Amino acid sequence: MAADADEDEEEEDKQHNTSFGFPYSSPYDVQTALMNTLHNTLASASAPTQSTEGQQQSSIAIMESPTGTGKTLTLLCATLAYMKQQLERNTKERECCNAQQQQQQQEEEEPSWIVDAANEATTEADTATSSAIQTRAKQKAKARTTKRAAAVAAFKQKENNGKHANQTARDGESDGASARDDDNDALLDPWDSDDDANRQRRARGRTSSGLSSSSSSSSDDDDDNNNNSNSNTNNKALRLYFCSRTHSQLSQAMGEFARTKYAETFSAAALASRSSLCLHKPVRTLPSALAGEACVDLQETAKKNKNTKKRATTDARVSLSSSSGCPYHSARGERRVRDDALAAPVDIEELAEIGRAHRACPYYGSRMAAAEADVVFLPYQSLLHGPTREALGINLEGAIVIIDEAHNAVDAVNDMHGARITATSLDAAGTAVQAYLKRFGDRLNAGNLRNLHALAAVCTALRRGFPSSSSSSSTTSQPTSMTVNDFLFACSLDHVNLFKLVEYLKESRALRKMAGYGKGVAGAVNPAAARAARGAAAGALHSVCGMLEALTRSDADGRVLRSGDDPPELRYVNLNASMHFERLVAKCHAVVLAGGTLSPVPALLRDLFPTVKQDRVVRFSCGHIVDAGRFQCLALGRGPSGLPLNLEASKRATDDQRDELGRVLRNAVRIVPGGVVCFVPSHRFVGELMSRWRSTGMLAQIEAAKPVLLEESKGGAAACDALLATYTSLCTGDSASKGALLLCVVGGRLSEGVNFGDDLGRLVVVAGLPYPNPTDAELVARMRYLDAAEPGAGRAYYEALCWKAVNQSIGRAIRHRLDYATALLLDARYVDDVSLSSRLPAWVSNSLVRCEGGYGQVHAKLATFFSRFIQ
Repeated sequence: MAADADEDEEEEDKQHNTSFGFPYSSPYDVQTALMNTLHNTLASASAPTQSTEGQQQSSIAIMESPTGTGKTLTLLCATLAYMKQQLERNTKERECCNAQQQQQQQEEEEPSWIVDAANEATTEADTATSSAIQTRAKQKAKARTTKRAAAVAAFKQKENNGKHANQTARDGESDGASARDDDNDALLDPWDSDDDANRQRRARGRTSSGLSSSSSSSSDDDDDNNNNSNSNTNNKALRLYFCSRTHSQLSQAMGEFARTKYAETFSAAALASRSSLCLHKPVRTLPSALAGEACVDLQETAKKNKNTKKRATTDARVSLSSSSGCPYHSARGERRVRDDALAAPVDIEELAEIGRAHRACPYYGSRMAAAEADVVFLPYQSLLHGPTREALGINLEGAIVIIDEAHNAVDAVNDMHGARITATSLDAAGTAVQAYLKRFGDRLNAGNLRNLHALAAVCTALRRGFPSSSSSSSTTSQPTSMTVNDFLFACSLDHVNLFKLVEYLKESRALRKMAGYGKGVAGAVNPAAARAARGAAAGALHSVCGMLEALTRSDADGRVLRSGDDPPELRYVNLNASMHFERLVAKCHAVVLAGGTLSPVPALLRDLFPTVKQDRVVRFSCGHIVDAGRFQCLALGRGPSGLPLNLEASKRATDDQRDELGRVLRNAVRIVPGGVVCFVPSHRFVGELMSRWRSTGMLAQIEAAKPVLLEESKGGAAACDALLATYTSLCTGDSASKGALLLCVVGGRLSEGVNFGDDLGRLVVVAGLPYPNPTDAELVARMRYLDAAEPGAGRAYYEALCWKAVNQSIGRAIRHRLDYATALLLDARYVDDVSLSSRLPAWVSNSLVRCEGGYGQVHAKLATFFSRFIQ
């Protein structure tokens, strides 16, 4: 029988390796290869090895699959197939164990009542599992009915008819609070840092990010079912966390999950920030630094004043701490949101709509759903930042983690654990502390007074950390770098217990109270100015707290950069991303880093897993799903006039180089259909090119073939969206045959995450090698840190930054199987670099041609390539 069981398991494994429940009849070869590799990696993670002495050891997978190959769907199918296989295997093992126990009990001739009791106990887990699956199936069926849609429609109709005017009054738009109410709200509760019980009571339900650890409600409709949102976290045998950079990417991933057959077996939930899901306007419109604390204050104040008379006021500030609490925070309503969210896959926008329909908080409802879901979709911050992860109750023990767009992971971790503060903000924070002490000093207990006086002294001491006026007189001076210990000595802070001060600031709500008092003082004169003042004070105080927390970290893991710019700035730079990342890896069943372009992979492994043995890392990289003849990569070192192209920073500022680059683009746009996207090293260089081309007439020659558009350095996301809309209209529709030339900046908004497929990107040009400024203080600090750990690692990191930017730029084109495009690399160094192929993704390097014959060879290849596709 054992042999038969083994054969059954082998057959089951074979079926999973060949189908994976892929929603389309015939996956591409690269998709099948990725699913097989990932499935085998997940299976190996659960198998103990001799080196681990029988303990489970997590695996790490680096999965590189070009954009347009169905990467997200492929990753989900392989992972969910493994999870279902494990679920079925565990069920069979329990059934087998139950059968053996029953047989053993019968052989021992135990009394029937003992046998019945034992059978009931051994089948309890199976019953619970079956019940959970049946419940989830019923929820899914319910979600397919019109009930939820009708509720949403009814809510919209009521909203249109103005039947929620009473709620607007509850939300509170006016600012007429009395000074007495302001004082009471702003006064800190007594604090004793040596009282552990008091500290735990204050810390309950809050963290540095202002998130409560549960979704307990202050509403009158609370009942015994108001469970902690983390109660079910440990009951999940295997769970998937799918992490990506933006909400739009997560919504796309949720849509791919819904396509799979596993959506019928596994439940899914999405997590998002308060700014995306909060429905209560007085909280939603607060600065992000205050929104979390304001939300938890609403809950705690409502509980505290639950049985007292409600104050009759519509003041926006007072409404944040009124006895009524948040009108949307209801345990009963949030459970309805949870049930609807688990019933069928819903994205962030749909989740917010569900919350409105139930008049319940979708933020807490989503957290309740995530505690029970088998698959959780969440942004970088929620997973990669330890305090946020703990606040959300995310338990990674035995979980599978997929991090999409993983080329951003190192920068994301470093940014999350960095800090900065300007001299202006520091002065504002010090002023806020002194004003609060002046107003409430005689009403505060000794613990609060001691800590607030310490905070005021720290603000004064940090001011000494900025460069002196004489050393920062030059506006072009580079920031100076200091170790944390040297900086503390320079500021005379080496004797201050920053750990206790940070603990106080996090747990006492002192930052919110001080910022709120600032609003109350100004509110009597100008409500709008009050809100602005409060936001500025909140930002300044939280910047101080963030800097102090950063200064408590290990001296070796970060540096303090002092800048004499206007205004002067202090910046803590996190240098050791692996310290934070390996904590995540240690708990997981497996960690999968996925992306369209992760090259150079060795740099990624060094930055995130420097101590992990290479035999634990599985690497997969595949070609594109397009046929080989639909993409080509050309490297050009000499322009049409024969001048060598050398676009490094010290040489590209010559008119000869600008003119030669103009000639290349002028000739290319004449024979390339649709859109041409050209990435250049900097915004400054774009300006220099346009100025030169206008004066020589080159711009007119280029625009005779295609209009020229520029990525501006100012304007933000709105300007970028408008530029893309204009470019799209020029490259599609009636003008598709003409297209446009779009000049972008490497590392800018358009170099990553933007789709230039089809006619939007028939030719992608990368002009020069985009090495970062070698004198940048942060870069120098990182390189020195890496060199100290491994000689030469700093230079390797510097090279990796450049090639990651090149690969991301190339990856903007070719978005599906029938797409076609050419990548053109312009610089003599591309042709001369013998290791060029190893620096590019395999699907790019396989088609690489070094055009040593000059531009004539490139022109011929472009003409031949596009002639095959133009009718």
